[in-house]
Amino acid sequence: ALRMLFSLSEHGGGGGGDDGPNNGNHSSENRIAMVRADGGRLVPVLLSFLRRCERGSSEQYLALLVLNNISIPSDNKRLVAMDYGGAHLLSRLLCIDPSCHLMAIILVNLSFADADLRRELVAPSSPVQLVDALSYTLLMSTLTPEEHEGRPPLIDPDDHNIKFMGKTGGEEINLSPRKLLAAAMTEDRKYRPALTDLDYNSGAAAGGASASAGVGADGASTGLALFDSNNLMYAETARWCLCALKNLTRPSKDPLAAHALMDTAIVPLILKAVTVGSGSGSSDGATDVNVNGSAAASTADKEDDGPFGGDSCGAPCGGWDQNEGIGSENVNPNVTNDPSTWDANSLQDAALFTLLNMSAIPAARPYLRELDSTKPLAQIIKAATTRLGSGSVTADEQKQKQLAFQCLKARMAVAFLLASEGHFGQSRATSETTAYYARTERSAMLTNKSEAILIVELLANVLHQRAKDGAGGYSAATFSIKVVLCAIRCLLTSAENQATLATHVGVQLNALLLIALAQHAIRRAPAIDSEAAEHASFSLYLLSNSGFKNPFLPMPYSFGSQADKVLTSYLQTPNVTPAGQHAASQLLLRMKYLVFQGEIEDEGDSGIQSSDFELSFEIKRDLESIVVETRSPGAKPREDIFDRPILRSRAPKKGMEKAPWDNASSVSPFPNALLAIQQMSFGSTKVRHLGSIDDVFIANSIAKCAGGEKSESYNYWWKWQDEIDAPPDPSSAAVNGSTRSTQRSSSSKGGVMSSFLSRATSGGEDTEPIS
Repeated sequence: ALRMLFSLSEHGGGGGGDDGPNNGNHSSENRIAMVRADGGRLVPVLLSFLRRCERGSSEQYLALLVLNNISIPSDNKRLVAMDYGGAHLLSRLLCIDPSCHLMAIILVNLSFADADLRRELVAPSSPVQLVDALSYTLLMSTLTPEEHEGRPPLIDPDDHNIKFMGKTGGEEINLSPRKLLAAAMTEDRKYRPALTDLDYNSGAAAGGASASAGVGADGASTGLALFDSNNLMYAETARWCLCALKNLTRPSKDPLAAHALMDTAIVPLILKAVTVGSGSGSSDGATDVNVNGSAAASTADKEDDGPFGGDSCGAPCGGWDQNEGIGSENVNPNVTNDPSTWDANSLQDAALFTLLNMSAIPAARPYLRELDSTKPLAQIIKAATTRLGSGSVTADEQKQKQLAFQCLKARMAVAFLLASEGHFGQSRATSETTAYYARTERSAMLTNKSEAILIVELLANVLHQRAKDGAGGYSAATFSIKVVLCAIRCLLTSAENQATLATHVGVQLNALLLIALAQHAIRRAPAIDSEAAEHASFSLYLLSNSGFKNPFLPMPYSFGSQADKVLTSYLQTPNVTPAGQHAASQLLLRMKYLVFQGEIEDEGDSGIQSSDFELSFEIKRDLESIVVETRSPGAKPREDIFDRPILRSRAPKKGMEKAPWDNASSVSPFPNALLAIQQMSFGSTKVRHLGSIDDVFIANSIAKCAGGEKSESYNYWWKWQDEIDAPPDPSSAAVNGSTRSTQRSSSSKGGVMSSFLSRATSGGEDTEPIS
């Protein structure tokens, strides 16, 4: 009977799940019908059978395969997970038998669901306790065989009443994953007391153990082994538990899963799974976790609505042999847990996705900062960029693409942790966050040309609800548009990133940001709420600093005042945020001076088309009915406010003839006057504006002061950096800097940029961060 049920659930031609390109294929229709046939008896019967069948038997395996297949269609998820109690039972059975990774796979399928179902699965009041069950199973699965052998069991798997086997004796209880996890963590601290004290910067593999760095008698880290995915008790189960946690922690309005995961205290273990270190032996990459020979593997190529869907996870979930196509020349013997071996759906890939999801949730960021999560993420970036820059993986383009994608995910997570609060236009940072900024290296935030192209590709795909196939791929549901827009805004708090993105992908990125604003303001797209629109507006505004001299938007956006109409419509939307309003207003003031030039062409093999950067027909049609009132343009920018480094000093005290420019403690450097205005502009604690703000006007005023046309501006004295570094040239004519040589600007830029980054890291003067 089970074989017939499995055959029926597999029957039908065509690939793709119910949410896939072949929506309506026979297998999906059969699976939906099977769950509802005969009054919906099938799922309760299967679950009842699983309660009493023998562990590891062929009957259990067939029953789980049937349950997995019918759990894939979206229409079935709520029925199986909640109405029939599938998630509740499977989470308990998985705790009893962590070796059965197929149960974890079914939970991954059920968790790849809409936000409402995910919320019910992780609600604090829910009896399912899914996050606790997954965390307990992950903890048990990541033990080494030696560790597993040396620990007393917490559960008697042969007793249907389920008993704790600890000091309390054989007290019968209803199995609670939450209580079970608490007991397991208590036991774990006896054997691995330093789970949260992992040294992210050292630790050669010692004995192949998966344990974290240990602690010696004096309390110091012993630098023991980093994570070794080749020596786990149940690597497959650990992998799928992390995939389920990845699904559950996808950012939503209610960060219940993030809170639940923080409460489990398992996050340090997830960080350990992605920790890269220097090693003395061979690399320990992702484990080969194929579902060898199973019918489940055949399902991998057919569905895209869960872990057995290639698109939903980025690659078929049958796994990838870490040794295939790598070769000894491509494995770095000096790196443990090398990111170049983290293929899609590997254990580390799922762990990194989970950390990215967590870092995108504001409520989880303080916790991740307490764990100093930026360090292991920065090590991923360092190892990945080293490999990508060395050319050692060029023989395998697919592996290179996957490695670049891992680097991008880590970069986005770092940006959330280091640049989501306290910067220009953002909410004020807490004292704890400011202190974390001050002691944390920010270089991991700096992107590059190749990654800038990936960022544009990601934004285009997410904006147009499109998946990316192949290595480094993702489904249309993997990223939310709000998360991507927020990540871009956080990256743009760095002046270097502003320059990198504007130089290499400025026009494309600006066009996509304007389209996002249009979808919010004109089409009222539900995925782009007021916060997401603010991210788009402020990012566009920050990038516009480069649009005075270089192309800002393609020429078609100037036709019919398309850009003006989109921004005006955005300002008239309900719930427009103050920061978004300021950014859009500044863009309208400077629109006359921004460069509209050329058109965007197709990007070849990337899948990005020129039409991706154009407003849709519906938006263009709606724009025709919008009338923009004639408005006076803002101040015309001076030539010297763009690329001439400038210094700011407090006005000297009475009795002093000049500002102490040689006193570093009283002087703040800025790359240019346009960046220097940030602490004088929107949200400033230094200046109170009685009327409207024009940032270009402020920059011009600062430049006049630096050029000697006025003594002070906004209660500060200003000076050009090059006039401090070298004696003034008597033959220099222009006071406003319009004839300054590019040679002088470039010669002094390196020093002031380095100083600027240092001050930005520490929060600048008066602990106010500089973007």
